[in-house]
Amino acid sequence: MGGQSVSDSPRTFAAPGWLLAAPLLAALIGACSMVGPGGPTPTANPSASPSHTPPPPTSAGESLLAPPIATLQSAGGAVHAGVLGSWSYRDAFADAPWQSAEGLARIELAAAAALLTVAMPPPATFSRWSARYAAAADPTGDVVRPLGSGGADDDSDRLAAATFEGPPSGEWVIEVQLTFADGDGSAAYYWYVAVP
Repeated sequence: MGGQSVSDSPRTFAAPGWLLAAPLLAALIGACSMVGPGGPTPTANPSASPSHTPPPPTSAGESLLAPPIATLQSAGGAVHAGVLGSWSYRDAFADAPWQSAEGLARIELAAAAALLTVAMPPPATFSRWSARYAAAADPTGDVVRPLGSGGADDDSDRLAAATFEGPPSGEWVIEVQLTFADGDGSAAYYWYVAVP
């Protein structure tokens, strides 16, 4: 009988090299798309467990991962949103260097040592704060001077705002570090100020 023999052994074949590289290429493209032009990319902390449900965003387009944005106001002056630096907030975090004056909007203050108020949008609160400044010409904040600090180390304070005396005459970058209430983390905020 003529015909073909059927083999019970499995057949193997070699896949083309481009087919084997496709999953690696897809993973690389996915990792690159996570870096955005607007600063540090939030990263989820897989070892942390959420203690409560995060509130809805406080403004349109705000990320649920990032902390609320603090504002700075001088007595009788305009309110200025801070630029977010390094932060940890609930189950996410981002690391960023000192923010240089070059990347910040310039704010004109009325006088040296003017009273400044840093505030959070409701319902956000913080338990501790510290403020410091560096020369605007110092892009990495190597030489900083304190402006003030306050709050409670045991998370018992729930502050919506804190007031401190601003820097002397000159051009400065102000950094305010806030520790959020309820153990929600901390964040650094930056402003570039010009003082007559």
